[in-house]
Amino acid sequence: GLLYVAKETNGKIIHEFDHLTCFVAGMLILALFELPSGEVPESYFAVAEGITTTCRSMYDTYSGLPPEIIDFSSGSKKIKSTDAFSLLRPEAVEAMYYMWYYTGDHIYRQWANDVLVGLNKSARTLHGFSSLKDVDA
Repeated sequence: GLLYVAKETNGKIIHEFDHLTCFVAGMLILALFELPSGEVPESYFAVAEGITTTCRSMYDTYSGLPPEIIDFSSGSKKIKSTDAFSLLRPEAVEAMYYMWYYTGDHIYRQWANDVLVGLNKSARTLHGFSSLKDVDA
């Protein structure tokens, strides 16, 4: 399954993952490689890798761009109609960059290129880029 950071409200777990939270993967891999050895657990690597994979999966839409939030409450990844918009956030690409930088694995470069293709296909306007109301429309 996909690894994600859930939300919590008044002690209740909300099984949703915001695109904004993709920054966590970059934060973890950066900490693992830049802080003094032994300061953070080695398990940060697998968590960063898993979150980055989940962030990449958010782009599997008609537009090639991610929704603002994905819902895991049913046990699988779903997009609610109220969360299907995209604000063209950079956090997933940032995570992909850090993962590529620290691992040298070119899959992360390919994923970043896929994001660029989605941006050019679905968000480009005459004078720049625009958010989307529905990533699957």
